[in-house]
Amino acid sequence: MDQVKAWALGLGLSAVALTAQPVEHRLLPWGGPPSAQVAAKTTSDTMSLPLRAGFDQRMPAGWVSRGVTRSQSLARNPLSLGVAVWDGISASGAAYLPGSYATDTLGDALFSPWFAAPNGAVLRFHLQQGGFGDPCEASDSLVVHAWRSSDSSWVPMGRVSGGQPYDAWRAHSFALPADAVASPATRVRIGRCGAPSGAFDAFIVDYLELSASLGLSDTLLFDPSWISPPARVLNAYREVPWFHYNRILLERDSVRTPYRRNGVVPVGGWQLNLGKLNWTDGNGSLVQSRLTVPVVSNLIHNVATPYNLSLNRPQLVPTGPFAWNLTYWFDGESVGDRSNDSATLRLEFGDRYVVDDGSCERSYGVAQGVQPRWAQRFQFLTSDTLRGMDLEWIPSGPQGLGERFRMGVWKVDSAGFPGDPIYVSDSLYEVSWNYAGQYGRHYVLDTLGLKIPTEVFLGVVMDGPNSDQGMPRAALGLDVHTEAIKAFGEVGAWFLSQIPGALALRPFFRGTPDDLGSPESLRAAGLRVQPQPAGDWASVDGPGKQLEVLNALGSPVATVARPDDAQPWNLDLRSLPAGLYLLRSDSGHVTRLMKQ
Repeated sequence: MDQVKAWALGLGLSAVALTAQPVEHRLLPWGGPPSAQVAAKTTSDTMSLPLRAGFDQRMPAGWVSRGVTRSQSLARNPLSLGVAVWDGISASGAAYLPGSYATDTLGDALFSPWFAAPNGAVLRFHLQQGGFGDPCEASDSLVVHAWRSSDSSWVPMGRVSGGQPYDAWRAHSFALPADAVASPATRVRIGRCGAPSGAFDAFIVDYLELSASLGLSDTLLFDPSWISPPARVLNAYREVPWFHYNRILLERDSVRTPYRRNGVVPVGGWQLNLGKLNWTDGNGSLVQSRLTVPVVSNLIHNVATPYNLSLNRPQLVPTGPFAWNLTYWFDGESVGDRSNDSATLRLEFGDRYVVDDGSCERSYGVAQGVQPRWAQRFQFLTSDTLRGMDLEWIPSGPQGLGERFRMGVWKVDSAGFPGDPIYVSDSLYEVSWNYAGQYGRHYVLDTLGLKIPTEVFLGVVMDGPNSDQGMPRAALGLDVHTEAIKAFGEVGAWFLSQIPGALALRPFFRGTPDDLGSPESLRAAGLRVQPQPAGDWASVDGPGKQLEVLNALGSPVATVARPDDAQPWNLDLRSLPAGLYLLRSDSGHVTRLMKQ
């Protein structure tokens, strides 16, 4: 589907407004990072069938992705923990060929390992079109090829056209052609044909298998699996600052994690030992373990079955940042794909609140109006000093990289709307995509201290109209599985959002993150700045020989060196704009500098 059509479908729900008024939008995010390519194989190092690709924990070893991503949240009515997604967007997050709308171009592709194919080899998988993404159009297709070594070409095996319901799973199987079977080594390629200008329709694949023992009609599954790990272990939040942790309010006795028995009912039913677990802290010390559980047997197959994983409350009183690693599983039956018999969660508790589950199936932005803005309502466990926000800007639709914005905090008025502003930053910040593996970009407020009440709206105010042909240029990630109160508007007007989901907006308190310096106690004791606030010059005392000046985004803007620590560093600040900066020495100490 071409990009213009995709944006139109990506609107989802939108406010009814005049052209000049702000309009909220829900869009489809672009694809994720690529998998590394591997060298071609020879007969001596080919793999043997069967080759199974479950996408529950990671992209399977030996399989090579070009723009195909893995997700645990995009499929509707999931069959297992994870799926592979063909969304028509390159791994870099850009369109394959902007301006081209023909639907016969191969984009995303997944390549199998090299293998020797015996006669009768079959590829099969289960496919859903759309899920929580956009439905696939009839002109889109998923195509399957096999490699023919005699002339180094791809031989068609078949294709699946779009246009199917967005929540249905259908089984597909393809026989390897004779030309591929005759090759000393072959591989298969599953690719998406669609408009390379930027399509957002999602082909979703699970239970991918290459086998010599299955026929074309053998498409039934026979596998028990967890299907949806809990987004959070605590009440209300995925993360909370360790210094706000309240064991009475936060800790839970159980979490819901459904499972599914896929396939025909075996005689007597599967005897599953559900709910075994191993829970450790970030240092590997045991928090809780359970290896003896009741056997669960029933004849409920091919539907999601609720299961409450019971937990013993850790009754934690933290003294510093901490982390948890929770793995739970079932055993009792050695059938099917064993990788989806276990699920793992890692939870970190530093200095921020996180409400969303981190999935970002969609993105949310506001276009048009005078300084369009959007915000989310938060209720914190205690009033504290806000230091900034981690914002997960999502590439979706028009390119928003470099758009400028301010961060804002608003009171909650009597009608539940954003009320009087508590703070809107003087500084302008720039939209930036995440670094690989980063959970949001880190933006520090341009004030040394902003104590906020327990209930506020937090959000962003765009410097310009944030519009490209009526669509938002910059958009934040949106988790469609978590409910949150959001508002959008412009100067002088706010509206409550009608689009469900929680923004990937994660406020942090009391200091800067680990990647910008050492713990707070070390920062206070190390570097000393005079005067504070500073004008054109500042003098800095403390250990180290080299001093680095970082802006509010954590980027270096100046560096000064000295031969020893007998004399202070003299910082020339004349070229730097007013605002908040971080000073970091090569000794690891960090402090703050405010320039007037």
